[in-house]
Amino acid sequence: DHVMSIAISPDGRTLVSASADKTIRVWDLSTGEHIGTLKGHTNLVKSVVISADGKTMVSGSFDTTIKVWGV
Repeated sequence: DHVMSIAISPDGRTLVSASADKTIRVWDLSTGEHIGTLKGHTNLVKSVVISADGKTMVSGSFDTTIKVWGV
């Protein structure tokens, strides 16, 4: 579905994308491979950000929740 937001890890190795299909997808930037999908929101995921230390990711959704993920 539509990508709403992306974030790149501080080390430049991983990209995460927030999607209108209610998921967050994780990508390996060196290979372009999809390496995982995070589910938990009940409406489209509007935004995603990775912390400066690369250990935490936060997503915001139209379901009016913010989720904190361990990376």
